[in-house]
Amino acid sequence: RKARENALLERVRLTVEQGGNVLLPVDSTGRVLELLIVLDECWKRNNIRNVTLAFVSPVAGSTIGMAKSHSEWLSKHINQRFVRSRQNENVFSLEHVHLCSSLSQLPDKPFPQVVLASGLLLQHSLPAPSSPRPHPPLL
Repeated sequence: RKARENALLERVRLTVEQGGNVLLPVDSTGRVLELLIVLDECWKRNNIRNVTLAFVSPVAGSTIGMAKSHSEWLSKHINQRFVRSRQNENVFSLEHVHLCSSLSQLPDKPFPQVVLASGLLLQHSLPAPSSPRPHPPLL
């Protein structure tokens, strides 16, 4: 698990260092919670301020709210982080993650961007070929 997390973080780091954006297709439950925690912890640990980290889903806010209130449904891995974080702060505070319920909220955020997107939003997440923005890699 740790090796996969490190490989993902390294790929994200290399992409944004080159000025690229990252699009991570996710479902709105399950693994997305782990990914958000891992990425938020990385942003916190490395004091990353110049790269937008966003979760774009019509249910982004309610997904995090549900996770906060139903920790017994979480995987063992997330539950361990949740228990450890209770002494300091809630693991789902996700201070570096912008929760966006629609794509219209995303352009206001600075580039480069690391975006976790779910549902029908994935049909419209990549910029049009005529767009000046670089196409984000899909991870």
